[in-house]
Amino acid sequence: MIEGLERADFQIKDNDEPVSVRYCVREQTPLDIVFVFDLGKATASKLDQLRIAAEAAMAELHEGDRASTASFGERFRVENHFMPKGLPAP
Repeated sequence: MIEGLERADFQIKDNDEPVSVRYCVREQTPLDIVFVFDLGKATASKLDQLRIAAEAAMAELHEGDRASTASFGERFRVENHFMPKGLPAP
């Protein structure tokens, strides 16, 4: 958690137009996150770096957080649906 952030510290835009932040709560809540990986030809030489970065990001998840992964190259694929941290993938 980053201490000291307030509502005024965030700037949200929709289609490049500012949108006001109505609620800003400072509490820890479970996170749902989707990691989307570009596995196309342009990134083929960087797959080891991508794997290392993905593992590091996923290691930062907390109990109750859920992650899903998807990838695209020649086509889009959902690799797994939301799985709570700590449970093995099916």
